[in-house]
Amino acid sequence: MDARIVKVIAYIHRYSFLYGFIIALFYPSTYVVGSSLIIYGIWTILGFIFKWTHIFCSYQNAYHKKMTPNNVDWNMVKKIDIYIISSFFIIVGTALFF
Repeated sequence: MDARIVKVIAYIHRYSFLYGFIIALFYPSTYVVGSSLIIYGIWTILGFIFKWTHIFCSYQNAYHKKMTPNNVDWNMVKKIDIYIISSFFIIVGTALFF
């Protein structure tokens, strides 16, 4: 895949949970916010498990590093960041959903 497309998808992933909150401003429902947080958490975990390049680039952006979609080193990403942060979003999203 083209490096520019991967970077765009990485930015969408990185800030997509914010889009859920923006949508909630216009459609105030805990279901909307909860479901968007659940989707974000699952997207992140699946991306790490299946080694999606845009997830790696998203975490490079989070670590304030230059995105390198053509040079992926999964050992750079801290597993605790993936699992703890994703679990947090899934738990909070579930609580808001119900």
